[in-house]
Amino acid sequence: MSNDETLTAACPRCGVELRAADEDELVTIVQQHVRNDHGFDRELPRKHILAYLRKTETSDPVDPED
Repeated sequence: MSNDETLTAACPRCGVELRAADEDELVTIVQQHVRNDHGFDRELPRKHILAYLRKTETSDPVDPED
């Protein structure tokens, strides 16, 4: 990955696009987003976030309303 590349992930609940320089930062940003914007009172485990991100890389976007 070059220095100017960023990782992105779209929140399945609200569609906001989250951006980070690396995987560690993206996990932190996702955890902050779900806590601050969706009121989660517990931290999502890193392994769950990464599994979701890897799944969405290889599949079509999922409509959270389905």
